[in-house]
Amino acid sequence: MKKLSLSLGNILLGICLTFFPVVAVGADTNDTIKLGLECSNFTYEEPGLMDLDGTMYGIMGTYVHRSGDGMKYRVSLRYGSGSDFDYAGQTWAGSPLAAKADDYVVELRGLLSRKAFFAGIGYRYWNDTVRSMGGYERQILYWYIPIGVEIGSPLSEKWAWVMRAEYDLFMEGSVLSHLSDVEPGLNDPEVGQDSGYGLRFSLEFKRELENLYALSVEPFFIYWHIQESNWGLLTYYGAPIAYVYEPENDTRNYGIRVNLYF
Repeated sequence: MKKLSLSLGNILLGICLTFFPVVAVGADTNDTIKLGLECSNFTYEEPGLMDLDGTMYGIMGTYVHRSGDGMKYRVSLRYGSGSDFDYAGQTWAGSPLAAKADDYVVELRGLLSRKAFFAGIGYRYWNDTVRSMGGYERQILYWYIPIGVEIGSPLSEKWAWVMRAEYDLFMEGSVLSHLSDVEPGLNDPEVGQDSGYGLRFSLEFKRELENLYALSVEPFFIYWHIQESNWGLLTYYGAPIAYVYEPENDTRNYGIRVNLYF
């Protein structure tokens, strides 16, 4: 398994910030906690080689601290999992293979923002296990820098909307394939990934409740494009037999999240 013009973009962003002032999501306090439940579709594709598709259910938590100088600090943790994903690929011999897979994703992010702009650091861990003869576990790690914009505006006294658009600058990653699950004599090669990018978009509709609580609905979309990995050595009982790599791939994750602020 193994331009928009820059000047045009600046003009559009200026228009957005002029007519849609940034609004705080949640209670107007120095500290806010956001808890969300989500349901999403998760697809992974290595063009011409394999496809993985399934439904994920997850939870997300975010802690926000607003300082007196206008800075906002955010730390978030997200977990999603799904069983019985549909895997369609092929064996090493080239024979078609259809199977089920279990998958889960853990993501930790720290963001620093001022006014509409934010940036930070992100870590993503994805575990994928194909349940079939010849199937095995993979562990995929990403380190990236999120860079984005957050704008919004009140819709009424109680309602507001917030839009977030983000570019994820891929720093480095790795894929550890447990090929010893297939044949005990094989090693578990690890290959590095150093080229790719991610995109994220969400549109949140929030309603203020009593006692400083707020409830929101948030459709979201996450996309990753990762280039072909470096090569790793495959051995059989210590003797080199081949080199392996991870092909170019795309990941799409879209769904809806329900959030509670307090």
